Amino acid sequence: MDWDDRYEQLTKYKAKFDKYSFYFKLKEILTDKPDLLRNKTILNLQGGSGWIALYCALVGGASKVYTVENSEAMVQIIKGCSVENGVKDKVQVLKGNVKDIVIPEPVDGIIFDWTTFSVFNDSFHEDIIAARSYMKNGGFIIPESCEIYAGLCQLTTCIDFLNAKGITMKSVEQIYRDKCSNKLFNTGVKSKRFNSNVQKLVEINFYNSTKDELDSVKHELLFVANDSGIVDGISIWCSFGLSGVTNKPLENTDINPSWADSSETSIIFSNQLEVEKDEPVCFDLTFVKENAGNYKIKLENIEPDEIEHPVGCNCYMTKCMVLSACLSNPAFNYDDSD
Repeated sequence: MDWDDRYEQLTKYKAKFDKYSFYFKLKEILTDKPDLLRNKTILNLQGGSGWIALYCALVGGASKVYTVENSEAMVQIIKGCSVENGVKDKVQVLKGNVKDIVIPEPVDGIIFDWTTFSVFNDSFHEDIIAARSYMKNGGFIIPESCEIYAGLCQLTTCIDFLNAKGITMKSVEQIYRDKCSNKLFNTGVKSKRFNSNVQKLVEINFYNSTKDELDSVKHELLFVANDSGIVDGISIWCSFGLSGVTNKPLENTDINPSWADSSETSIIFSNQLEVEKDEPVCFDLTFVKENAGNYKIKLENIEPDEIEHPVGCNCYMTKCMVLSACLSNPAFNYDDSD
């Protein structure tokens, strides 16, 4: 077996252990509902390092865990860890994609590790839809829902090129931008949310979602800068839901924390954008699925006066300033029924 393949896969999952909260939230879920997995049959999608499957068997008390993984390198690692932890008979690894293989029996629950980057780069959603056919009536899915948000961001790597230990390397920055522009970029590069509003792109309920919901995503985005500064791109991230399983959120429900975590991804602009306080920044964003695990992204600038601004928009355009002033007047009676 190719060691480089194993090393690459393990490096990816080591980063998740360090930064991504799902692994630690699963512990909170079982603390809140200790019998959730006990004596249950569980299907773990895209098993990865095998940690989730092992945790379900060892800590959750699952009687059987089927973990589906497409990488031969990771399949062997999961098998080795199952033997190491004494759960070889409880954890069964199935190589391939869930839509192409047969799960031996109906399952009580489906658990998977979802990241923002995988939403538009892997076949997770199709896997979930296929996996639901094996779920018993009354079964559960973790996580059960997902909301995808977008906001303006700054990228420290791009900023660092402007002053690399006293040396300006803007030409390198431009090469970097040209390569990454209009693509989804997994934020191993740390991104900082720019001080602006955020926009919800998609809301998905995994119990009844359909393939079409993520085959094409189109949105007109209106961001209003709360400060003057430089913007490097659009940050995209997920917030996950678990209300049907536990009252504890799977991930921080604050949709605008000051720093992104490793579940975030970005679309980098070909050129930096300088904005003023209260300036409206508008885009037409389209994701179109070309094949499994690959989306074509189209991002176009829109003039602020060509897009409808919501009531209460705090941008510096005259019509919004006038309406905001009127709305702040208790004597003003606003009626949007027309």
